[in-house]
Amino acid sequence: MTALNIDPEFTVAMRRYSEFSKIVNETYIDVSMDSPFYSSIDGVLFDKKQTTLIKYPAKKHGAYAIPDSVTEIGGWAFKGCISLTEIAIPNSVTEIGRGAFDGCTGLTKIYSLNPKPPKTGTHKWETIHDHANRTMNNVFKGVPDTCCLYVPTVAIDAYKSASGWGKFSCIKLLTDKSQTYNPLVRICNPYRCSQKVAFRWNAIFLGIFFYRAMHLYEMRQ
Repeated sequence: MTALNIDPEFTVAMRRYSEFSKIVNETYIDVSMDSPFYSSIDGVLFDKKQTTLIKYPAKKHGAYAIPDSVTEIGGWAFKGCISLTEIAIPNSVTEIGRGAFDGCTGLTKIYSLNPKPPKTGTHKWETIHDHANRTMNNVFKGVPDTCCLYVPTVAIDAYKSASGWGKFSCIKLLTDKSQTYNPLVRICNPYRCSQKVAFRWNAIFLGIFFYRAMHLYEMRQ
Protein backbone atom coordinates (compact mmCIF):
# COMPACT_ATOMS: atom_id res chain seq x y z
CA MET A 1 0.00 0.00 0.00
CA THR A 2 1.33 3.41 -0.97
CA ALA A 3 0.31 6.12 1.49
CA LEU A 4 0.47 9.90 1.42
CA ASN A 5 1.10 11.27 4.90
CA ILE A 6 0.04 14.84 5.65
CA ASP A 7 1.60 16.38 8.75
CA PRO A 8 0.33 19.49 10.62
CA GLU A 9 2.69 21.81 8.70
CA PHE A 10 1.57 20.59 5.27
CA THR A 11 -0.54 22.95 3.20
CA VAL A 12 -1.12 23.77 -0.45
CA ALA A 13 -0.40 27.27 -1.69
CA MET A 14 -3.63 29.26 -1.71
CA ARG A 15 -5.38 26.01 -0.72
CA ARG A 16 -5.54 25.15 -4.42
CA TYR A 17 -7.03 21.69 -4.35
CA SER A 18 -6.01 21.13 -7.98
CA GLU A 19 -2.45 20.61 -6.74
CA PHE A 20 -3.55 17.30 -5.20
CA SER A 21 -4.53 16.00 -8.63
CA LYS A 22 -0.80 15.72 -9.39
CA ILE A 23 -0.47 13.01 -6.74
CA VAL A 24 -1.29 9.82 -8.65
CA ASN A 25 0.34 6.82 -6.96
CA GLU A 26 -1.27 6.67 -3.53
CA THR A 27 -3.79 4.10 -2.27
CA TYR A 28 -4.32 5.76 1.10
CA ILE A 29 -4.10 9.33 2.42
CA ASP A 30 -3.34 9.72 6.10
CA VAL A 31 -3.69 13.07 7.86
CA SER A 32 -2.33 14.05 11.25
CA MET A 33 -5.11 14.87 13.73
CA ASP A 34 -3.22 18.09 14.46
CA SER A 35 -3.52 19.35 10.88
CA PRO A 36 -5.38 22.70 10.88
CA PHE A 37 -6.56 22.35 7.24
CA TYR A 38 -7.19 18.70 6.41
CA SER A 39 -8.64 15.43 7.69
CA SER A 40 -9.09 11.92 6.32
CA ILE A 41 -11.70 9.17 6.54
CA ASP A 42 -10.94 5.69 5.26
CA GLY A 43 -7.88 7.02 3.44
CA VAL A 44 -9.77 9.79 1.60
CA LEU A 45 -8.75 13.45 1.99
CA PHE A 46 -11.22 16.09 3.21
CA ASP A 47 -11.05 19.60 4.54
CA LYS A 48 -10.96 19.95 8.33
CA LYS A 49 -14.75 20.16 8.68
CA GLN A 50 -15.22 17.26 6.26
CA THR A 51 -17.63 19.25 4.11
CA THR A 52 -15.40 19.15 1.02
CA LEU A 53 -13.98 15.97 -0.46
CA ILE A 54 -10.58 17.07 -1.75
CA LYS A 55 -8.83 13.94 -3.00
CA TYR A 56 -9.70 10.28 -3.47
CA PRO A 57 -6.60 8.04 -3.69
CA ALA A 58 -5.92 7.31 -7.35
CA LYS A 59 -5.04 3.66 -6.74
CA LYS A 60 -7.96 2.87 -4.45
CA HIS A 61 -10.18 0.09 -5.79
CA GLY A 62 -13.91 -0.63 -5.85
CA ALA A 63 -17.08 1.27 -4.95
CA TYR A 64 -17.25 4.28 -2.67
CA ALA A 65 -20.04 6.06 -0.77
CA ILE A 66 -19.33 9.71 0.03
CA PRO A 67 -20.07 10.64 3.69
CA ASP A 68 -23.25 12.60 4.42
CA SER A 69 -21.27 15.52 5.85
CA VAL A 70 -19.94 16.44 2.40
CA THR A 71 -21.54 19.36 0.53
CA GLU A 72 -18.90 19.80 -2.17
CA ILE A 73 -16.75 17.49 -4.26
CA GLY A 74 -13.58 19.43 -5.03
CA GLY A 75 -12.13 19.97 -8.48
CA TRP A 76 -10.23 16.93 -9.78
CA ALA A 77 -11.06 15.01 -6.59
CA PHE A 78 -11.38 11.67 -8.39
CA LYS A 79 -9.26 12.48 -11.43
CA GLY A 80 -7.57 9.43 -12.90
CA CYS A 81 -9.18 6.98 -10.47
CA ILE A 82 -9.45 4.23 -13.05
CA SER A 83 -10.17 1.56 -10.42
CA LEU A 84 -13.21 3.36 -9.03
CA THR A 85 -16.19 1.27 -10.16
CA GLU A 86 -19.22 2.88 -8.46
CA ILE A 87 -19.81 6.13 -6.58
CA ALA A 88 -22.67 7.13 -4.28
CA ILE A 89 -23.25 10.88 -3.92
CA PRO A 90 -25.47 11.83 -0.92
CA ASN A 91 -28.22 14.43 -1.13
CA SER A 92 -26.06 16.79 0.94
CA VAL A 93 -23.79 17.44 -2.07
CA THR A 94 -24.74 20.61 -3.95
CA GLU A 95 -21.55 21.32 -5.93
CA ILE A 96 -19.09 19.23 -7.91
CA GLY A 97 -15.84 20.86 -9.01
CA ARG A 98 -14.71 20.72 -12.60
CA GLY A 99 -12.75 17.69 -13.67
CA ALA A 100 -13.89 15.87 -10.52
CA PHE A 101 -14.31 12.52 -12.28
CA ASP A 102 -12.00 13.19 -15.21
CA GLY A 103 -10.47 9.93 -16.42
CA CYS A 104 -12.56 7.61 -14.25
CA THR A 105 -12.70 5.01 -16.99
CA GLY A 106 -13.77 2.19 -14.69
CA LEU A 107 -17.00 3.81 -13.50
CA THR A 108 -20.10 1.73 -14.20
CA LYS A 109 -22.67 3.31 -11.87
CA ILE A 110 -23.20 6.71 -10.25
CA TYR A 111 -25.85 7.12 -7.56
CA SER A 112 -26.91 10.74 -6.94
CA LEU A 113 -29.47 11.17 -4.14
CA ASN A 114 -30.06 14.91 -4.39
CA PRO A 115 -33.42 15.61 -6.12
CA LYS A 116 -31.84 18.85 -7.33
CA PRO A 117 -28.85 18.09 -9.58
CA PRO A 118 -25.65 19.38 -7.95
CA LYS A 119 -23.98 22.22 -9.82
CA THR A 120 -21.08 20.95 -11.90
CA GLY A 121 -17.89 22.55 -13.12
CA THR A 122 -17.44 24.85 -10.10
CA HIS A 123 -14.14 25.53 -8.37
CA LYS A 124 -13.56 27.99 -5.54
CA TRP A 125 -9.80 28.15 -5.40
CA GLU A 126 -8.84 28.79 -9.01
CA THR A 127 -6.39 31.50 -9.99
CA ILE A 128 -6.72 33.85 -12.97
CA HIS A 129 -4.44 31.49 -14.90
CA ASP A 130 -6.70 28.53 -14.09
CA HIS A 131 -9.78 30.46 -15.14
CA ALA A 132 -8.27 31.45 -18.46
CA ASN A 133 -7.22 27.90 -19.31
CA ARG A 134 -10.16 25.89 -18.06
CA THR A 135 -12.22 23.86 -20.47
CA MET A 136 -15.99 23.80 -20.48
CA ASN A 137 -17.84 21.54 -18.06
CA ASN A 138 -15.57 18.49 -17.94
CA VAL A 139 -16.67 16.96 -14.65
CA PHE A 140 -17.31 13.54 -16.20
CA LYS A 141 -14.75 13.66 -19.00
CA GLY A 142 -13.53 10.16 -19.77
CA VAL A 143 -16.34 8.41 -17.89
CA PRO A 144 -17.56 5.58 -20.19
CA ASP A 145 -20.77 6.10 -22.15
CA THR A 146 -21.98 2.81 -20.68
CA CYS A 147 -21.91 4.24 -17.12
CA CYS A 148 -25.44 4.48 -15.68
CA LEU A 149 -26.65 7.34 -13.52
CA TYR A 150 -29.22 6.49 -10.81
CA VAL A 151 -31.34 9.40 -9.51
CA PRO A 152 -34.48 9.95 -7.38
CA THR A 153 -37.82 9.32 -9.11
CA VAL A 154 -38.88 12.96 -9.10
CA ALA A 155 -35.55 14.16 -10.50
CA ILE A 156 -34.96 12.22 -13.68
CA ASP A 157 -36.04 15.05 -16.02
CA ALA A 158 -34.03 17.60 -14.02
CA TYR A 159 -30.86 15.54 -14.41
CA LYS A 160 -31.42 15.00 -18.12
CA SER A 161 -31.50 18.75 -18.71
CA ALA A 162 -28.87 19.81 -16.13
CA SER A 163 -25.45 21.03 -17.21
CA GLY A 164 -22.90 18.23 -17.00
CA TRP A 165 -25.40 15.53 -16.09
CA GLY A 166 -27.05 15.48 -19.50
CA LYS A 167 -24.09 13.60 -20.98
CA PHE A 168 -25.39 10.33 -19.57
CA SER A 169 -27.46 8.34 -22.02
CA CYS A 170 -28.25 5.80 -19.30
CA ILE A 171 -30.25 7.49 -16.53
CA LYS A 172 -32.32 5.23 -14.26
CA LEU A 173 -34.40 5.57 -11.13
CA LEU A 174 -32.92 4.59 -7.79
CA THR A 175 -35.88 2.24 -7.34
CA ASP A 176 -35.16 0.47 -10.63
CA LYS A 177 -35.26 -3.30 -10.01
CA SER A 178 -32.47 -3.81 -12.53
CA GLN A 179 -30.11 -2.29 -9.99
CA THR A 180 -27.85 -5.10 -8.82
CA TYR A 181 -25.69 -3.33 -6.27
CA ASN A 182 -26.18 -0.32 -4.04
CA PRO A 183 -23.15 1.06 -2.21
CA LEU A 184 -25.21 3.62 -0.30
CA VAL A 185 -23.91 2.49 3.06
CA ARG A 186 -23.60 5.22 5.66
CA ILE A 187 -19.93 5.94 6.27
CA CYS A 188 -18.98 7.58 9.53
CA ASN A 189 -15.86 8.59 11.33
CA PRO A 190 -14.40 5.47 13.00
CA TYR A 191 -14.24 7.33 16.33
CA ARG A 192 -17.93 8.20 16.14
CA CYS A 193 -18.78 4.65 15.08
CA SER A 194 -16.89 3.27 18.08
CA GLN A 195 -18.83 5.66 20.32
CA LYS A 196 -22.13 4.34 18.92
CA VAL A 197 -21.03 0.74 19.47
CA ALA A 198 -19.92 1.53 23.03
CA PHE A 199 -23.26 3.24 23.72
CA ARG A 200 -25.20 0.21 22.49
CA TRP A 201 -23.20 -2.16 24.70
CA ASN A 202 -23.61 0.13 27.71
CA ALA A 203 -27.35 0.21 27.12
CA ILE A 204 -27.46 -3.60 26.96
CA PHE A 205 -25.49 -4.04 30.19
CA LEU A 206 -27.62 -1.38 31.91
CA GLY A 207 -30.77 -3.21 30.86
CA ILE A 208 -29.43 -6.50 32.21
CA PHE A 209 -28.49 -4.81 35.51
CA PHE A 210 -31.99 -3.35 36.02
CA TYR A 211 -33.63 -6.65 35.05
CA ARG A 212 -31.62 -8.57 37.65
CA ALA A 213 -32.21 -5.88 40.27
CA MET A 214 -35.97 -6.04 39.74
CA HIS A 215 -35.86 -9.83 39.83
CA LEU A 216 -34.04 -9.84 43.18
CA TYR A 217 -36.45 -7.21 44.54
CA GLU A 218 -39.47 -9.36 43.62
CA MET A 219 -37.91 -12.44 45.22
CA ARG A 220 -37.52 -10.60 48.54
CA GLN A 221 -41.13 -9.50 48.64
